[in-house]
Amino acid sequence: MKKIDESKYPMTEEEFIKRVKELYLEHSTWPMDIKLDYINSKMGLEDMKHEYVNECYDYDRYVNDYPEYPNLAFTDEGILGTAVSTLDLITE
Repeated sequence: MKKIDESKYPMTEEEFIKRVKELYLEHSTWPMDIKLDYINSKMGLEDMKHEYVNECYDYDRYVNDYPEYPNLAFTDEGILGTAVSTLDLITE
């Protein structure tokens, strides 16, 4: 995977993963034991890293292509709408 220049974004990967975990635990519809197993697993960490890359892409796209629209990447609303909802769908 391509290394991302984290200084370009409002959150580092570490900060993003921490916030995703918090929001996921609060909002996911799965039972708590399943949520905890998933976010603490290697697969869960890789999925969250992948979601960080997606947020960076969305952030860049809105800054460059749609500057007149609010950029929700890296906001709680954006993280809930993309990363948390995606993780909720793939949690087993």
